[in-house]
Amino acid sequence: MVTRTQMLPPGQTVRSVELAPSASDLSDIERKLDLWSRQLNSNIIDEISRLRIKLLENARHKLQTTESRHAGEINTMYNELEGLKELLHTYEVSIERKDGVISNLTRSLQNQKEKFDTMKTFTDWKLQFAAKKQEVCVCVLTAALSAALY
Repeated sequence: MVTRTQMLPPGQTVRSVELAPSASDLSDIERKLDLWSRQLNSNIIDEISRLRIKLLENARHKLQTTESRHAGEINTMYNELEGLKELLHTYEVSIERKDGVISNLTRSLQNQKEKFDTMKTFTDWKLQFAAKKQEVCVCVLTAALSAALY
């Protein structure tokens, strides 16, 4: 039983009436509860769908951010690698130049040694030749002086 109370102007008495719900009232209430339940289910499903979409968008955004950061790091590493390759090439060229300078100096020293050895041999020969010539001259002079004195 449902009790209804009405508000009356001052001075009047309040009366309470008990009403028995009719079948039409119950079916109306049932219809309204079913409608409310469907709307609630629909709202919950909509909210869950929105949350799911939001989670997917957040995950996609994080993935894009991570991929972007990763791509940036890879580009940085490639740039560093290219710089290191250029540095390596520069070092290789420098080493080749140094090797060339060293081989030129070695060849020059070898030529100087050969030249020195040749000059030494020539000087020794010239000294020996001069000594022999001097000896011959001394012998000739000695013979001439001996012949002149005797």
